[in-house]
Amino acid sequence: MHVVSVHARAFGPLRDRWLTLAPGMNVVFGPNEAGKSSWHAAIYVGLCGMRRSRGAQVKEDRDFTERHRPWDGAEWAVTVTLETADGRRLEIQQDLADLAACRVTDLGTGQDLTSQLLNEGTPDTARLLGLTRRTLPPTISVRQAEILRVLDSPTDLQEHLQRAAATAGADQTAEAAIERIKRFHAERVGSPRAWTKPLQVAAERLTSEQATLDQARRKHEEYLVLVEQREAAGREAGSLERQLAAARLELDRRRVDGLRSRVNRARGLATRLPEEPSGDSDKSRVLRDQVVEALAALEGSPQEPGPLEGLTAAEIERELEALPEPPAGDLERAAEVLEAEDAWNDARHRRMAHDATRPQPPPPMETGGLLAGELRGLAATLEQVLPAVDPDLERRLAELGGRGRSAGRPGLWAVVGVLLATGGGVLLAVDLAVVGVLVLGTGALLLVFGLLLPLLHAKGPAGTAVLEARLATQRDRLEQVKTALDAARRRLRQAGLPEDADELRERAETLENAATAARALERWRQQHAALEVEDAGAARALRERLSARPGGPGAASGAALDELLKLYRIDCRKRKARADEAARRPTLEQALAARRSAERTVETARTQRQQVELKVWEVASACGVEAGELELAVARLRARREELDDQISRLELQGRDRAALEQILEGRALHDLEEELERAEKQLPHGASPQSSGESEAEIETRVQEVEARYEAARQQQDRLAGRVSEYERSLPDVAAAEEAVDQASAEQSRLEKLNAILNRTQEFLEAARDRVQRDIAPRLKAAIEAHLCQVTGGRYDEAIVSAADLGVQIRLRGSVWRNATLCSHGTAEQVYLLLRLAMADHLVKRGESAPLFLDDVTTQSDTARTAAILELLHESSRQRQIVFFSQEDEVLAWARERLQEPRDRLTELGRSDSEGDRAGSRPEPSPSHRYDPRP
Repeated sequence: MHVVSVHARAFGPLRDRWLTLAPGMNVVFGPNEAGKSSWHAAIYVGLCGMRRSRGAQVKEDRDFTERHRPWDGAEWAVTVTLETADGRRLEIQQDLADLAACRVTDLGTGQDLTSQLLNEGTPDTARLLGLTRRTLPPTISVRQAEILRVLDSPTDLQEHLQRAAATAGADQTAEAAIERIKRFHAERVGSPRAWTKPLQVAAERLTSEQATLDQARRKHEEYLVLVEQREAAGREAGSLERQLAAARLELDRRRVDGLRSRVNRARGLATRLPEEPSGDSDKSRVLRDQVVEALAALEGSPQEPGPLEGLTAAEIERELEALPEPPAGDLERAAEVLEAEDAWNDARHRRMAHDATRPQPPPPMETGGLLAGELRGLAATLEQVLPAVDPDLERRLAELGGRGRSAGRPGLWAVVGVLLATGGGVLLAVDLAVVGVLVLGTGALLLVFGLLLPLLHAKGPAGTAVLEARLATQRDRLEQVKTALDAARRRLRQAGLPEDADELRERAETLENAATAARALERWRQQHAALEVEDAGAARALRERLSARPGGPGAASGAALDELLKLYRIDCRKRKARADEAARRPTLEQALAARRSAERTVETARTQRQQVELKVWEVASACGVEAGELELAVARLRARREELDDQISRLELQGRDRAALEQILEGRALHDLEEELERAEKQLPHGASPQSSGESEAEIETRVQEVEARYEAARQQQDRLAGRVSEYERSLPDVAAAEEAVDQASAEQSRLEKLNAILNRTQEFLEAARDRVQRDIAPRLKAAIEAHLCQVTGGRYDEAIVSAADLGVQIRLRGSVWRNATLCSHGTAEQVYLLLRLAMADHLVKRGESAPLFLDDVTTQSDTARTAAILELLHESSRQRQIVFFSQEDEVLAWARERLQEPRDRLTELGRSDSEGDRAGSRPEPSPSHRYDPRP
């Protein structure tokens, strides 16, 4: 398929304009604002149209409308005429202002083909190629600076590639089947993460029914456990009731025995006590306590201490008064002073080390004001050898005569060449070698061109003209060398220098060495100044830090810095000695406090001893002990304490018996207690007494209380369990129904899991088939790219790998490392993906059709060599498909003028007026020069 013509009835800046295209290579050239991009967009929309949609346009269509809607007027339409591979010629009328009016007509039969090519409501002739209006732009219609757009959304292109490889352009692919299976799977089965889908719902139902069954079974188990617990509680309550009766009987018998024992004990105490008390135990106890306290105090009091040894408190106070006060200032050299001193020493050492490296000044050199390069250029000129003129040429010209001289004389070009060659020789003589060579070469070429030009039109013998041109060239070369030598000698004489090439080179080298030495000396001076500044700064910082220290020598002193440092070290040592002496103050203060404390302790012990002895004599006097020796009084007090202890023991025993009797009687008479015993014995049941447990009455009473509490708790537990059993009997679930529901849910889940496995397996088979298709596509795209990769990249790459999954391309030079094409230079990436588009154009279209290729300024990132290679590749590809190449590059225009030939190819040049919207009344016919003319 190829486009025959495009009629922009009203499109962007174009109004009633025609663009006629050849079936092969078309180059549409024009400067900026000439309408190239508008024509490119017009071709695309003429072939594919715009989608019809309800509501607002999508952003892509909205942007297209804003960019290409005509600047004035309501009309917006493009008509494209194309020819298919089977010879049909179709006319596509795209009315973009009224999409319902778009039509496709077969110009041969008049048949309306609109309904056959509808896509999203409007005709889309990309379907003739097996493409759509979505996949045509990134494939065969490449807009300016968007050659890499094929990577933005390769999904549609992958689908078409799969279809092209698997079904030769059919409408269905394995990917579409996979998508339908996925949708069916998602709707009818779902996944474990899809909570509302059948598979997860069935699993949730099975889990719920299983939980219901488990709960019913637990309810039955709990009911049986409660029944067992109720019966056990009844048995325990009966046993505790019997235990309680036996414990109460034993408690009653034990109380009668206790009452009998109390009566017997009261009778014994009453017979043992005297009728009247024999003394006052409280007075005896108070006197005995005073004796014990006095003796204990005497035994616990310290002996009177002797005199203390060592310095007295007054002597220590005198030493404290003689101590000096702590000094103010540094005891050791401060860290900041040491740091500043180190910095000053380092700066001095660096400065002195640098002073020893002072370079010697360069010796003077006479060069007449010439530079080293000029001296070398003059030396090279002096060494030139005068070229010889071939005498054989003069002899042969003399033999031939002057038959052809009139035709071989140099014309204007030859004169200009001689002048330029002479100027180049002069430039060489003054050491402007590069410019001189260029001018000299240009002059020589013009001279040869001027001499040969007449030969092309000469009427005389061609041999004479050739010989005269060769002779003139040799003579001109001789004159050039002589002119250069004369100029060089004049320059040397003016500078007062010898005409010796070796000496000139030696002077040039000496001059360069002197310049190097001068630069070294200047660098040394700069470094020396910097080091002096650093030394002065370090000294100033050290002096300031010395003056800032408390007790320092002071910066205002006129002494040298070394002397100030010495004074600072001496002052630090003196302050350190004084500080050490002052540091004894805390030790002496502690010793003074300890001495005073010891003196106070001795005085306190002496006072306490005297008070204890006084207390002993007071107690001895109360006991009737006469004054005398302290030891004798103490012995008598100890004897008196024993007498008092015996008396107190006797009185206390009588008191305890009387208290025990009163406790037993509890304020009653003895005969009342005897009557109570008689009544209790009568109330006991007759018969054999139960076996005694050996417990006390209190223990039996405690046991009765415990058994009674346990009996009440067991009876209450029995009542509670009976109530819970009744509740369970009213709400007990049906286990059989729950088991049936679990079986139904399990069957449904099993059915869905089997369906899930079948769908997954089917999807795996289809994905494997799709992968096989992609593996088939990738080698084809790889081979198509590698066929021209070396050509378009200038030999830098010759191997490629194409990923059919995302259309990514990797390239390399054979044996090197693979590189992602998009990470190469922008020009290389565009060239590689241009090859990919050519390959896709071959594989995406239906069999029997060839896809045209529309390119807008795709060589802007390429150099001259790669641009030519791309153009040659496209020209070669135009044998199988139509190529429409829009460009503003002059080298593309020059290539097209040289390489394109009618009628297969065509060059169209757009004028400036085309972009300004001039109207035309009729379709222009192609002119022989193929220059685009917007006028009729």
